[in-house]
Amino acid sequence: MLKVKIYFFLIFLFSNYSFSQIIDTTQIKVLDLKEVIVNSSKIPSRLDDIPLSVNVLDTALNVNILQQNSLKEYINRIPGVFTLNANNFAQDLRISIRGFGARSAFGIRGIKLIVDGIPETTPDGQGQLDNLNLGIIERVEVIRGPSASLYGNASGGVIKINSISNFENNFVNLKSTYGSYGMQNYQGSFGLKRLNSEALVHLNKISIDGYRDRSGIEQTNFLSRLQIYSKSSGIFTGSISYTDSPFAGDPGGLTDQERNNNRSQARGRNIDYDTYESINHFKSSLQWELKNSEKISWNASTFYSKRNFYGKLPFEFGGIVDLGRDFWGGNFNFKLISFNEKVSNTLLLGLDLGFQKDRRKRFKNIKGVQGEITLNQIESFENRSFYLIDHLKYKNALINIGLRWDNNTLATDKTDYGIELYKLNPSIGINMSVSKNKNIWVSFSSSFETPTLSELSSNPYGDSGLNPQLIAQKALNFEFGYRSKMKNKYFEMVAFYIPTDDEITPYEIEQFPGRTFYRNAGKTSRKGIEIIFNHNISKKINFDNSYTFSDFKFREFTSGSNNLNDNYLPGIPKNIFNSNISYKTENGLIFLTELIYNDKIYSSNNNDIYEKPYWLSNFKISKKINNKNLFWDIYFGLSNIFNTHYSDNIRLNAFGGRFFEPAPLRNFYLGLNLKVNN
Repeated sequence: MLKVKIYFFLIFLFSNYSFSQIIDTTQIKVLDLKEVIVNSSKIPSRLDDIPLSVNVLDTALNVNILQQNSLKEYINRIPGVFTLNANNFAQDLRISIRGFGARSAFGIRGIKLIVDGIPETTPDGQGQLDNLNLGIIERVEVIRGPSASLYGNASGGVIKINSISNFENNFVNLKSTYGSYGMQNYQGSFGLKRLNSEALVHLNKISIDGYRDRSGIEQTNFLSRLQIYSKSSGIFTGSISYTDSPFAGDPGGLTDQERNNNRSQARGRNIDYDTYESINHFKSSLQWELKNSEKISWNASTFYSKRNFYGKLPFEFGGIVDLGRDFWGGNFNFKLISFNEKVSNTLLLGLDLGFQKDRRKRFKNIKGVQGEITLNQIESFENRSFYLIDHLKYKNALINIGLRWDNNTLATDKTDYGIELYKLNPSIGINMSVSKNKNIWVSFSSSFETPTLSELSSNPYGDSGLNPQLIAQKALNFEFGYRSKMKNKYFEMVAFYIPTDDEITPYEIEQFPGRTFYRNAGKTSRKGIEIIFNHNISKKINFDNSYTFSDFKFREFTSGSNNLNDNYLPGIPKNIFNSNISYKTENGLIFLTELIYNDKIYSSNNNDIYEKPYWLSNFKISKKINNKNLFWDIYFGLSNIFNTHYSDNIRLNAFGGRFFEPAPLRNFYLGLNLKVNN
């Protein structure tokens, strides 16, 4: 099998070389990589000018070739980004950017998630994707690396997602997808445009039985959005969304022997304790944007989110969690632009407010039956911050300066005092154009990451309150980058160094197997290289590649009597490679072949057990049929073509060696999309 994979890989690369040799050079001359504008930097700037490691993905062209079960399909090609856990919907997708977020036992940690301009990440740094409407994603931006001067707490990286907007015609879009393991996904989107307004409604219902026992999900999403335009008053955008997921099963982790015996089984205790989660999530927002002139603009937003969570874990004491969360806040900023023939300067001043209240209850889980209450407390996290961002452009250089002050207050109703955490985070970056198509940049930034309320409430020192030993994690980021853009090629290479103090890491203890606790791990060192090479060989053929080298180690960390200095941080492969070729024919056929390599992944701080390196191969095809105002897409995907045995999730530092959650073997999906424009 290994020889087959190597043979396939060589064919894959040779095909690209052959294509590049036979293409008519007159075609290449007319190709041009479009100018890309970055918005996640808060001051819109050309990608060529910005001294940041940032990726901008326009998903509109290939969205109807994706299965759309997970955000992983959108971001997995980005260097520095690594995802796990796309098939355990009770734990949600685990995303890490340069290692930030890798510790998460569920949901997203250490990474700021922004959806349609509204934070999806709570003030304490916790985010989730189960209420994300994948079917209407239009654009994704990812900042790779610490960005606290822009977004504050838990900004080890930033993912900014925008849904469909500013469409030209009224439309109805209906889509259905069917696949392996009982997957059914139904979507409906409706857009209505009038002279000064635009409305969007989206519905999505998905159900999956799952590859493993107890890994199924049932979920329904709804979103409505209204935009009103006025020359004098600006743009007003109101949005309401609701997610109902009555069941998402958790099959649990397996030992190496258990997964070799039966990859699709659930852990026995997870069956005995009936492990699953149920959530419903409501979110509303109102945004306002006004440009008084070319030089002055104002932005403001406010939002409210309510989340109810009920989950069962595979242990008795505190094994049932009943959580009600309220999250609200707002943002206000003012932008001033000044310029002359030689210099332009853009100054942004802003204020962020975020408030979170968690009503957390825990009960005994008596073999799946709710028992007596073991914890009942209210936890709060408040954030108030002020930031300043300045972009100074002079000739062929752009200087980016950021400064943000954050005041965070944590408290519970079980204590008479609160915890105050202040932090000032600076950043500076300089980008230079060394020629018309080549840029270099250097930058410095910082980040801090407070423990989340759920991490603090997992208190190994008592039944209530917050873990008194857990403190905020702090990091610095130094990077050097190079970009080269030609008419048909794009190359980028970034080298970075991130020293981190008080790294937060997960662990389990014997008394509560399956429950995750957290501790600070002294100091860590992260060194890495990220490379992108994209080649538009012709109007029909694209060749995209990314490579990540991650040398992430503990600098100072002792666990019990074990000195773990120079051990690798678990959960992150040292080498990641992603390559794909897409081919588009004149009659609407699209072929996409993808090849992925992930190096070994350590499952614990001790580095004694690891997931072996593996290759994955995927294939997708779609056919477009246009008939006046009717647009059809028929699509098919085949994943894990060579039946590779690997784990889709690694449960870090799990007690009893239950690290592994086996991934599906060869599987497929097919679907039909119909869009009607008027």
